[in-house]
Amino acid sequence: MLHKVGMSVIFFVCLCMRWYNRFMLLSFSDQMGFLSVCLGALFCGGLLGMEREYRQKPVGFRSILLICFVATVLTYFAFHLSSKSDPGHVVSQVILCVGLLGGAVMVYARQFLKGLKYAVGIWVAGSVGVLLGGMFWQAAILLTVVSLCCSLVSWVFCKSASIQNLYSLSIDARTMSALAVVEDMIEKFGLIVEQKRMMKQDSLHLDVTYTATSLTHHLFIKRLLHTRGVGDVRII
Repeated sequence: MLHKVGMSVIFFVCLCMRWYNRFMLLSFSDQMGFLSVCLGALFCGGLLGMEREYRQKPVGFRSILLICFVATVLTYFAFHLSSKSDPGHVVSQVILCVGLLGGAVMVYARQFLKGLKYAVGIWVAGSVGVLLGGMFWQAAILLTVVSLCCSLVSWVFCKSASIQNLYSLSIDARTMSALAVVEDMIEKFGLIVEQKRMMKQDSLHLDVTYTATSLTHHLFIKRLLHTRGVGDVRII
């Protein structure tokens, strides 16, 4: 085991020395250009990764940073440091690999698509890396800023949508079966019932006070209005 580890370390050191020698043979402008795009990839990829890490997403800081950095390095070498490679072919392969990574985090089950936001984050990080490698600084910075702004707006809307409010409804049910359906709906929608009172007059009359988000409240009322056997629904 130690022998294999030692051989791996030696191989890695030799590879780094070879890359270092090739880097030193480059012109000063090429060296500065390469270092600048690497720093740009670390900066933009770091911002995108920190946003994902702060929101505790599965594809976090390290993954997004590495995707952006690797895409930047490969694209820069294809455009500026390799005379034999076709830059368009290299860029298409980089985008293809990024797409495969995005597809790997998406799951389709029970008619629901999960992981699309993670795939979009990977795609954005790879696209920023390609733009930086091609020295399209303004487009890369613009894409990074737009991505962060979209995440901020999404976070604000999700935060406001998750606020719990107190609602009171007065529901008329014509039959006991309709009343049973209403009580089952209250449980399925996850409403936190604070107070519930039932009266029997000309019809069954249910007064219920519950806590829920505004979206859940809206969907609950919409479902009530289309439930057979349910009469008037009034907000108290």
